[in-house]
Amino acid sequence: MRFFVSAVIALCPAFASAQLIDQVANPQLMNPNILPSGSTLRACHYRNSPTADLDSAVASEIAARLLMPIEVNEMPSGYGMGGEFAASDMLVALSATCDVIMGMGLGVIPYPPEFTVTRPYATHSFTYLSKDPGFTRLTDIPADRRIGLELASYGAYIFRQFNSLRPTDQQWGYQPYVDHTLLLTRVQDGSIATASIYGPAWRKVEQEEPALLEGLHELERMPALNAQIDMGAIVLSNNTFLRGELDAAMTEMIGDGTIAELLDRLDYTRFGSTVTAR
Repeated sequence: MRFFVSAVIALCPAFASAQLIDQVANPQLMNPNILPSGSTLRACHYRNSPTADLDSAVASEIAARLLMPIEVNEMPSGYGMGGEFAASDMLVALSATCDVIMGMGLGVIPYPPEFTVTRPYATHSFTYLSKDPGFTRLTDIPADRRIGLELASYGAYIFRQFNSLRPTDQQWGYQPYVDHTLLLTRVQDGSIATASIYGPAWRKVEQEEPALLEGLHELERMPALNAQIDMGAIVLSNNTFLRGELDAAMTEMIGDGTIAELLDRLDYTRFGSTVTAR
């Protein structure tokens, strides 16, 4: 089972200095437009995103507040490590089939200038799961045990930083995985002592493959290992009016408790997701 954690992970920083239109394989797919007043809000999300239901729910609530009908569309995922064509595909989608792409990670890597980002509306975090009842926090694990990580994830990045600051004889070995089924299977069979996992992915595994979580418990969350991703949306950079409307609606939804209610109702809070306060 693979999950597309965050589109921001798939984007190379090099995209920011390139003309994305030159990377579009079929420019005839392009249909530049600015959302006219009173038309349908076309909201897209990635097909395999573990937050797809939340992102769709947020988009539907936004459309209701803007007094607009909504059309929710899926975008294909499964880009490789380099994220080749991910940004150009987003440009095509936002020019032809989407007005906004929901569920986008707002990280330190900037999006290309063709896009602009909204404010964040939810924050999702990484945590650690283990089967050994003697481990209550990561630092209980002896250095001769290995740690499992989600390949190229922000959680893996924070772990590597934390691990590098430990004395050499206390540093853990670690193994990256691209597949959650294999990652959690290795926790179950004892090959690795714990697995760093994205909260929404943990939730999705519980829904779809609960046997992988049998006997596992969450380790105590440590401030030094706090890995969180703010989630928002992107629109075309020239669509500033829509971005302003989205920001205003998200701010209102945070203030009146709507986002918190969605996180609770869709069972994200239990897995460490929170309302983005800023």
